[in-house]
This record gives sequence, structure tokens and C-alpha cells, in this order.
Amino acid sequence: MAHRDKLDALLPFVPYRYRPDRKPPYIRPWMVPQALWGFNLRAFLAPEDWNRIRKDAYARSGSRCRVCGGRGPQWPVEADEGWAYDDERRIQTLKGVISLCPDCHDVRHWGKTLTEGRQDAALAWMAEERWTRLFGQFLGLNKLYPVVVMPPF
Repeated sequence: MAHRDKLDALLPFVPYRYRPDRKPPYIRPWMVPQALWGFNLRAFLAPEDWNRIRKDAYARSGSRCRVCGGRGPQWPVEADEGWAYDDERRIQTLKGVISLCPDCHDVRHWGKTLTEGRQDAALAWMAEERWTRLFGQFLGLNKLYPVVVMPPF
């Protein structure tokens, strides 16, 4: 196997932040339809089934964040569900479950982070993850939280 083939085989296991094929921002908020706010896979599964799914995601990532490679101070990672939404047919499809550190998870669930008053820490993390002010404005974060301070590249 050639050197490049070996590298390509490893890429799915490398946090996005360190992959040469990924460019910042490495994580962005999910735009969840309002009717689905507060609903999640964990709420619909038996605890033992949810535990099996989330622990599998943790094991696949080595209990490290799939975005930044980091770990949280209280617990290393949290399970994050990736969904696709078909607004016309009103169908929500699970795409997968990955491990995120608490900081990246707060960015992913921006609306929840705002309602819980944790936006300052999440914005600081976004700046560290190389967000730009322009991208934040594109997502409308300046409207959701007017003091968006993100340094340019």
C-alpha cells in the first residue's frame, strides 16, 4: 500500500481540525426545525439502547472529539446526533452519532446554548476554532447574539 493510501485510510479517524481536506470552520450550528426542538434520539430509546449507541460513538473516536480532538473537563465527550431534514415531506433522517467535546457540542446546538446562557464561552471557543466574523454573520449569529467577536484569519 502506498504512503498516500495509508494516509487516506486514516483520515476518517482524524479529528476534522487536523485533516488536510477540511477547512475552517470545522464545526457549525445545526439548524434544527423549531417543531423538533427538544426532541432527540435518547428520548425515544430504551436507556440500554441509547447507552450502546453513544458508547459505540465514543469508542470509534477514542473518547475524543471528532472535530477538535479534545476532551471536556468533567466528561470527555458527548454523543451528537446528525440529522437530515426534508422540509417538504416533513421527514427527519438520522445520519449518524458522533462524539463531540462539550465545547464543540455547545457550538453545534447554538440555540440551546443561548437559552442556557452559555454563549460567551461558546463564542470564545468558536474564535479559537478559527471562525470569522463574516461566517458568523452569514449564519445570522450576530442577530441571535449581537456581540459576536470573532477575529479574522
